[in-house]
Amino acid sequence: MDQPRLPAVVPTPRLDLVSLDPDVLEAAGRGGDPFTDRFGWLNPDGLLVGDEAPLCAHFARRVLDDPRHDSWLARAMVDRRTATIVGHIGCHYAPDDSGAVEIGYTVAPSRRRLGVGTEAVSGLVGAAAATGAVSTVRASVAPDNEASLGLLGRLGFVRVGERPDGRGADLWVLERTVAGGSVSPR
Repeated sequence: MDQPRLPAVVPTPRLDLVSLDPDVLEAAGRGGDPFTDRFGWLNPDGLLVGDEAPLCAHFARRVLDDPRHDSWLARAMVDRRTATIVGHIGCHYAPDDSGAVEIGYTVAPSRRRLGVGTEAVSGLVGAAAATGAVSTVRASVAPDNEASLGLLGRLGFVRVGERPDGRGADLWVLERTVAGGSVSPR
């Protein structure tokens, strides 16, 4: 069976969730701003560059080492009306044998509390479910991240456990069962 893939662009009502290829991620990982140079996107919050450059380099290495992750790992959240990066989102890995993926996301501080995160997570989860290869979506969140816990709760995620974050604290693990690509806030 072919490896399931997400579309290069996942459209939501206001956003395009644009898959970032290894060349773009490597350029960002080296400290450049390929988002403006290659796509013409505005990036006033400096997402995926500066302090986040190592994250881009990590994603590029993961895709180059294992190409099945390429459509799953890293996506820019782009406000379609203003061509502005308002966050980033992706899955930590391609679907595993049980049909699970884990998502992660960051919303620009200037765009928080405006529904951007909910819209992006809903769009990505719906696209993942539509592949037919994903039955469970997972997210790991700091217990004090009330905004993220609220967002995930509105989208039907429930706490199923805890795991260490690798820095001496615990994260709450939340999951949601999905089918058929339909995800909407409650």
